[in-house]
Amino acid sequence: PSVGDNAVPARSRKERSGADVGKKLGGAVVGLGLCAVLVVAGAVPAASTRPAVRAARGSIENMKVVSKLRLTRTREGITDVYALNGYAYVGAWYPTCPKAGVHVVDVRNPERPKKVAFVPAGRHDYVSEGVFAMHMNTDDFTGDILIMDNEACDNKYLGGMSIWNVTDPTHPKPLAKGVGDRVRNHPTNPRTKRHASSSHSAMAWQAGDNAYAVLVDNEERLDVDILDITDPRSPQLIGEFGLDDWPQAKNEQARGMGAFISASFHHDMWVKEIDGHFYMLLSYWDAGWI
Repeated sequence: PSVGDNAVPARSRKERSGADVGKKLGGAVVGLGLCAVLVVAGAVPAASTRPAVRAARGSIENMKVVSKLRLTRTREGITDVYALNGYAYVGAWYPTCPKAGVHVVDVRNPERPKKVAFVPAGRHDYVSEGVFAMHMNTDDFTGDILIMDNEACDNKYLGGMSIWNVTDPTHPKPLAKGVGDRVRNHPTNPRTKRHASSSHSAMAWQAGDNAYAVLVDNEERLDVDILDITDPRSPQLIGEFGLDDWPQAKNEQARGMGAFISASFHHDMWVKEIDGHFYMLLSYWDAGWI
């Protein structure tokens, strides 16, 4: 469903019951809360010596805290993390508005992580689950880029995503800001918006000579936006899709549940090359995986 220009999408208030979330960082894991936590995984004990654990419970078995680094004093101020070439990129979430963005942390020595830079989202946006970094090599750009989604702090948001050159992670440089879907889909009255759709997540990949990004569109039923970022200074929207395009993926939950009773929506995604083909996994709340 469309969201008015003066409203912040309800789903951009991501529920969090605790302060720790983890994502893989090579052989380590970074925990998220008020600070970044580096942990490493050791050998898994033999099944015969491992104590029984109820399936619903988490466990720190096989994990060891290596270090901690406080990045903010704002409760629930951290949202997402990605790593590239010894640097962790850690998102600053909604509670940090109007000072949200991405913390850049040198973790080449995991026992002594050090914050080396901060990439601002702008006064009217925050970063959710769209922190992603990769190396690009196209005719238009060679180097490392950081992708960050822009979700609305208020009705003056940029929206879409921003792309930064992090070839030197200590001195990030902007390549493009607030790029995404700027045309509101309407069957009889499409119109250009003053900003791109607010976005909950983003990621990118390179396929041959071209590079692409995919965004969550918080404001439209066509909530999977794909951009050509072969030239990251001038991204181009090349496709919009949504659950209605895949009727075979709908089920009894596709109409929505709980707080989002009106309809399912695109929440996150991943793209991976398998046997020379690129596949996109979409996570729909509540229709499931597509």
